[in-house]
Amino acid sequence: MTICITGGSGFVGSALVRTLVSQHIDLEVITNRKQLNEEINSQVKLINANLLTESGRREAIKLSKADTLVHLAWYAEPIVYTRSPLNLDWLYSSLDLIKLFKENGGQRLIILGTGFEYDFSYGGCFSESDQTGPLTFYGQTKDALRRVAEGYSALTGLSFLWCRLFWPFGPGEAPDRLLTGLYTLLIDNQPAVCRAGNLKRDYIFIEDVAEALSMAIRSKIEGVLNIASGESVELGYMSRKLAELIDRRDWLSVGEVPVTKENPLEIKADTRRLREELGWSPRYSIDRGIELLARHFLSAIKS
Repeated sequence: MTICITGGSGFVGSALVRTLVSQHIDLEVITNRKQLNEEINSQVKLINANLLTESGRREAIKLSKADTLVHLAWYAEPIVYTRSPLNLDWLYSSLDLIKLFKENGGQRLIILGTGFEYDFSYGGCFSESDQTGPLTFYGQTKDALRRVAEGYSALTGLSFLWCRLFWPFGPGEAPDRLLTGLYTLLIDNQPAVCRAGNLKRDYIFIEDVAEALSMAIRSKIEGVLNIASGESVELGYMSRKLAELIDRRDWLSVGEVPVTKENPLEIKADTRRLREELGWSPRYSIDRGIELLARHFLSAIKS
């Protein structure tokens, strides 16, 4: 098996690349960066390409020898990504990339989707068999890609897996994420507020995400697969835990918001398929994940 990953320099992608390299998988990484890191560069085939251009996509697939494509790349600018028109550019580019991959002899296609494809209006526990009803443009374009890619794969004989990722966290996450955003203020002794401390969401540590994706890639599982912890945790609890670990409890305030369609009380994933068909279980509890994230922050200061 030779695997080609797009978005291998991103938050999820870099963790997945590290995991697959440690498992001695024959790996290609398509990226618009000249290099990843020194250790990884020497163990993967790096393909430099801009996937938003037709020439970039064609050149990347031409250089690839992979039978499995893991497509993670997407627009992810903090804060604005859920409503950006650039999601449409990635939808178009992804569809063309899939077609080129199949025409180049590709056999298995795995794409990273999002929990935001579900209709979160009233919260609850979401199963792969539930109807989608995305509330954001980001979720809508992802759901559109899933529908077309699934149909195209059925027509052409591609093995197809769509992984719906819920709320990943850990070292390397975007600065607008809950814990990193709070840390940035707290470490400078600035007041920080977790406004929605009563809401519960399904967070999963990034190394557990990478392990789940790795197991899915190396399996023959097809269809839709939730990637999540399967448990929900209060945002207020996570915020207090981080503040405690970095000794900034007095600078943190935790509030509550009214429960509405825009802010349902609880959202979590049904992970029975992930656990039963793949045999996956999380290695990191929420507490352990937050501890490792805090340690990462503090070590960065010391260095």
